[in-house]
This record gives sequence, structure tokens and C-alpha cells, in this order.
Amino acid sequence: MNLKSIIRFSFILLACLLSGCTHLFFQPQKELITDPGQFRIDYQDLHVQSTDNVQLHGWLLSPQKEIVGTIIFYHGNAENISTHFRNVVWLLNEGYQVVAFDYQGYGHSEGVPYVEGALNDILTTSQFVVNNLAKDKPIFVFGQSLGAALSITAFANAPELSQRIKGFIFEASFASYQQIAQEQLAKFWLTWPLQYPLSWFASSDYDPEKHIANIKQPILLLHSQNDQVTPFHHAIQLQRKVAHQLEFMTLIEPHIGSSHSTCYRQTIISFLEESTNPNQS
Repeated sequence: MNLKSIIRFSFILLACLLSGCTHLFFQPQKELITDPGQFRIDYQDLHVQSTDNVQLHGWLLSPQKEIVGTIIFYHGNAENISTHFRNVVWLLNEGYQVVAFDYQGYGHSEGVPYVEGALNDILTTSQFVVNNLAKDKPIFVFGQSLGAALSITAFANAPELSQRIKGFIFEASFASYQQIAQEQLAKFWLTWPLQYPLSWFASSDYDPEKHIANIKQPILLLHSQNDQVTPFHHAIQLQRKVAHQLEFMTLIEPHIGSSHSTCYRQTIISFLEESTNPNQS
């Protein structure tokens, strides 16, 4: 092992020890790569103050037709909304307005990312949407990867706010922070020998599998059998914890690939429509 590798390994180890492996879950990018306007999408910048006095930035994407509902979108652990919003922009063609916020430390949001802060960011921004943007139309939450994991725990512990949500779509969520940390560390030869001791520093308090049963609204779980980021068994673990109102669709696309297929899109639209009018399904 050369000096450069030793130094890098030392920083990885130190970061895990000091932050509980936070850097494994949050890989933010401050620069916005693009914006919806470049795709001729009507959008507005949104700014919301978090509970810990951090300014959060987001976008409201508006459809070119009558609004039938609102999708609150929470993205995965890397980059920011500028690289993730295209995963859900197709919903505009179905009449849904889409609201996407960056967690603190991402994009134009202030602060530094950490799990508790991100959970509060989700609740703060969702409450803002409910109070100001819903237009008396049904509201849904769509989380992908880390955004799904965070949304599960956040809404499971906010029953009053959850009552305002018609349904939840969780794609490629992991079930356990320690488990996904161990699996990610195992992919890198320098951290492979320490995958178990390092992953133990990840707290299990906010594990989605411990909280998802407390969500009483309809849930659509999406997960690919070919997911190389979040292994498929995480979806099975989550599925076993939900006793009611659960739909589970297995994908064959890569990680967070639900927008790639008309079939997957139609499953999502059907879920949205059935959750809006449950007595007609």
C-alpha cells in the first residue's frame, strides 16, 4: 500500500469514527448542474427555514395542465436536486405538480447534512407544502434510495402530518443503516477488512424497518432485483414489516430506475389514482 492509499484509508477510518459513518450516507454536491428551465419546465425557487434555522432550497415544478395532485420528492444521497428531479419530471405530464427540496448541505440549501437534520428537513418542507402549495388536491410523497429511507422514518413518527398524505412511494430504500453501511464498505478493498466494526458506528435508531409499520397510509414499494447500490433483500425486509395497504413491484432496471419504463410509470399512476379514490378501486 503506497502512502497516498494509506492517507486516504486513514481519512475514511477517521471520518467513520468521528461521524458515525455519516459520509457513507450523505455525499452532497453544492453546485447545481442544471435547472428545470433548461428543459422548458415551468418552475419556481422555494426557500424554507428548517427547525434548526437552516435555509433550505427547493423547486416547484408545474404541469402544463390542470393540477390533479402534488408529489413531494426526496432524492438519494449523492449530488442534489439538479441531477435527481428528472427521475420524476414525467409526472408533470400526468397533471401532478412536483416539489423537490435539497436536504441541508446539498445544493443551495445551507448547513451540513446529518441524519436527524435531514429527517427534520423532510418534515419541515412537507409541512410547508401542505400549508401553502397543495391547493386542496391530494398529496403524495415519493422517496428514492436515502430519500425513501429518511421519509419512512420521518413520517412514521409524524402521524398528524402523515394523515395529510394520501400515499407513499418508496423506491430502493434500505432497511437498516448498519446493514447498508457494511455492504457499502465491503465493496472497497481498503475498508473491506473493517466493514463490520466500522458499520457498527452507524446508529440503528432510525432504521426504516423499525418504523415503517407505523405508517398507516397506502405504500408502494419499488425495488430492482438488479440494484447494485441497495440490494434487493432490503425491500423484502421492509415488506415483511408492513401488514396492510402495501403494493410491492419488483423492477429489473438499475438503481432508482422506475422512470425508465412505461410499465413502471403506469404502476405508479395507478397507485396514485387508487390512493386518491380508494372506494373506486
